[in-house]
Amino acid sequence: MFADEEKRTKFLRWRVQFLERSIRKLDFNIGGTCTIFQKCVITWELHVVGWEVIYGAEFVPNSGGYSINIQKPKKISPANELVVHGTFKVSELGKVLLTVDNPTSKKKKLLYRFKIDLLGD
Repeated sequence: MFADEEKRTKFLRWRVQFLERSIRKLDFNIGGTCTIFQKCVITWELHVVGWEVIYGAEFVPNSGGYSINIQKPKKISPANELVVHGTFKVSELGKVLLTVDNPTSKKKKLLYRFKIDLLGD
């Protein structure tokens, strides 16, 4: 991942300093900051064998705020036979919901994968 030992050491030093600064900001009183959260980027791909489904994606924050529509639900026809992919930069704790609705009675196989890039800044 790193070209040489010096760059690796420099990165690890920066990472430890970042965590130390984050730990100093913790406040376990009511309403205080009690977690260390880093911004990240989530990337996903999915493919349904035999398509004809409705696909959508949204982000639901843990804070109980409004959900963010990442991808409006849209119909994907079998003629497309493509891999659907998406990316979302997370700015607060929550979950990404990928919705695949099968309006037909036929069984379909869903293939998916995702990657989380912790240093998405």
